[in-house]
Amino acid sequence: MRGALSLYAFLALGFYLVFPKYGEDGWKAFVPVWRWGIHARHVGMKRPFWLLCALSVLVFIMLMIGYATMGGLSAPAGSAPRTIAMLLGDLSIYMSLALFVLVIPAFMGVLAARTARHFNKPLWFAAGLAVLWPAFMIALGVDKHAEYLPHGSVAHSKNDRLVELGFAVLAVVVAFALFLTVSSLAFSLGLPDQQ
Repeated sequence: MRGALSLYAFLALGFYLVFPKYGEDGWKAFVPVWRWGIHARHVGMKRPFWLLCALSVLVFIMLMIGYATMGGLSAPAGSAPRTIAMLLGDLSIYMSLALFVLVIPAFMGVLAARTARHFNKPLWFAAGLAVLWPAFMIALGVDKHAEYLPHGSVAHSKNDRLVELGFAVLAVVVAFALFLTVSSLAFSLGLPDQQ
């Protein structure tokens, strides 16, 4: 419990330090989904953020339906309720896996690239944001020279979309590597000794 609260406070601290640069009140950083929405709005990603929220709600509903139909697994093998329960359960697991390993990391990669651009930071800073978001947000908030450039005043180049795509791919690769590492550790720790 303390670890989760520490992680929550660490994440909120970065937003708390950056929000005054947007002209926002710092207390808004402690409201979990709202802080992401505020940040996404200031870097020009309001629509993708709300689309991601809608997709997350859809995946959550699918998970609840999948768990609700698990009672159908007690039905005889080959029966329609058992088949439906297995299909919905599998679909909800695959959708949540795709959300957490592909969609959210890709969004975070693009968000990192845009955040760095709006604060006139180099690409290595955007890479740091994509991989270690809380630490680099705190660094951005503490940096006295980091000045926020409003969304309409940021100069766009032809390569911006390519850079954002690169950071999306970077974030997905890191998330996938973490997923594989955690999965293999969990699998190896769960195996009985073969002696």
